[in-house]
Amino acid sequence: MFKKLCAVVAVACSVGMGAGASAQGWVQIADSVTDFSSTQGQNGWWYGYAISFGEPATVTMMANYTAAQSCGCGNVGAIWHFAPGVCFCSQEFCFQGATGAHPDGHGEPHVPVRRYVLPASGRYLLQPSFSHGGGCQAAEDIRLELRFRGAVIWSASTDGGAQTGSIEIVGNAGEFVELWSVMLLNQCGTYHEVSMRVSKVIANVLPPQEWKVSLGGNGHWYGVYTTSYNWWSATAYARGIGAHLASFKSLAEGEACENLTVNYHQSGPGDYWLGGIQEDTGAEPGGGWRWVYNEAFVPDWRSGEPNNQGDEDCLILNLTSTVGNEIDGACSSSARAIFEWDADCNRDGIVDYGQIMSGAIADTNGNFIPDSCEGVPYGAVEWPTSAGGNGHWYGYSPSGGFNADVTWAAAHYAHLVTWQTLAERTFIEFSLLGMGLGTYRTGAHQDPEGLEPAGGWGWHNGEPWNASVAGWQVGHPANTTGAEDCMIIKRSSSSALPDPYNQSRDCDEVNSSLIEWDADCNHDGLVDFGQIVRGELSDVDGDYLPDVCDCADIIIDGEINGVDLAALLGAWGSSGGANNADVSGDGIVNGADLSLVLAGWGACVSVPAPPSWATVLE
Repeated sequence: MFKKLCAVVAVACSVGMGAGASAQGWVQIADSVTDFSSTQGQNGWWYGYAISFGEPATVTMMANYTAAQSCGCGNVGAIWHFAPGVCFCSQEFCFQGATGAHPDGHGEPHVPVRRYVLPASGRYLLQPSFSHGGGCQAAEDIRLELRFRGAVIWSASTDGGAQTGSIEIVGNAGEFVELWSVMLLNQCGTYHEVSMRVSKVIANVLPPQEWKVSLGGNGHWYGVYTTSYNWWSATAYARGIGAHLASFKSLAEGEACENLTVNYHQSGPGDYWLGGIQEDTGAEPGGGWRWVYNEAFVPDWRSGEPNNQGDEDCLILNLTSTVGNEIDGACSSSARAIFEWDADCNRDGIVDYGQIMSGAIADTNGNFIPDSCEGVPYGAVEWPTSAGGNGHWYGYSPSGGFNADVTWAAAHYAHLVTWQTLAERTFIEFSLLGMGLGTYRTGAHQDPEGLEPAGGWGWHNGEPWNASVAGWQVGHPANTTGAEDCMIIKRSSSSALPDPYNQSRDCDEVNSSLIEWDADCNHDGLVDFGQIVRGELSDVDGDYLPDVCDCADIIIDGEINGVDLAALLGAWGSSGGANNADVSGDGIVNGADLSLVLAGWGACVSVPAPPSWATVLE
């Protein structure tokens, strides 16, 4: 005997996945069985009880967890329960484990409640499952209720057998769904099994498919973005879910991508954005084309393409009823898109998206970026060498004036951003897009003695200046105000390329700078900042210089010895003296500095001092 109820509270309900769910890009983010733990709130799950026959009631979190129970109620394993020190099979039955639950029918009806807190706003697919071994008379069985916002949105009851559901909801971060195991009458064999899987939708993306390594592929995942937007908006959306517009290193990859996306889903003829762009310096119509992330550009141009019919600088896969080829298109026009997931932030050789899909990597907020890779300070992103980059990290400074940002960057073993190639500049521009609209200072400045408006420009850190890749907006540098001595990158529209250009009057009109980390103090070929944020190198004092390089070598001769100790004692009680003996940086030479010198005694890694910034504008 099965009974099922489905109410509508910002939900859609069906039994099984149904056509509506299968047309979406769902990714499982929670499973009540595999996520079960002895810690309240872990993996988003909470375990409580209500005193109720199913009507609205207050839910109280259970305070007791027992690793094993032995009162004859069956092998239910480790359980949460609300009554300490009692035999679960004599009086107080209310408990729940990884799979089992049991309401209490002695006296007040205690109902076990399993709660899941939504990690982010969005659409969710809930798949509850309920199984009861039977043994009850009519109307004496258990009802499993799925509740959202205080209302029952799905329920099922049975006196033997199993029941499952598939319910979609739209919820906000911090809201929760609950499974209530309600007993309809007392004194019935009421131990039952209950579970629920929770999935989050990638809005407007058809389910991504993998180009499997076992089939000669690269392990990347490809999906179809079904909403038509301009190229930049599609790019921004892809970044927000850990993807990018698809790019092909070979014709084989291009063919596989097409087969895994538009052909697999039969999404129909039309235009689909890809991740190719034409440099503003490229000769029309075919010069300067490349993939955004600097991979080898292998297009499959349609005959007569590219043809630049109206400022067509972005790449499109044009699909007809018989063939699909690349054409050039105006970046501001609207099209669907093909997304690619290839990030491997933990560098284990497996694409993160696939590991999230399988549950091997946690992604509690459902943005398809592993939890272990989020929360990088200063919004920093890496230009990985695996994508043709340099391994540097780019972020932004705390809000401040020009000199304050220069000082801050030096203290954090970074510098204001620079670029040497068009590819690096484009990556920085994409990083800027990820930070949102706004205006940011770069590491380019004009020598006060330079001939206006274009003379004397250079990078602060002494890197070579190449005007051909500076990327000035047409008409710049202009020095309109007479004091425009800093280059800024400005983005005021998501539909146009964020051309960098000089604008600020005195370099302090802009509140934040773009920052670059490229230091490799231990010479292992990897940028120190990335190793620190990944936990591969320790940095106790938080200056982004690894501890292995951050030694108390006061004289800076590559060794901490008696000379350093003498310099420290000679500056005792001062703010540092001529040799800056304030190793701890607390403003005074004292016992803290002595401890650091003694602890680091011996040879240490030699580290170049941060740039002096002697060319900072006066």
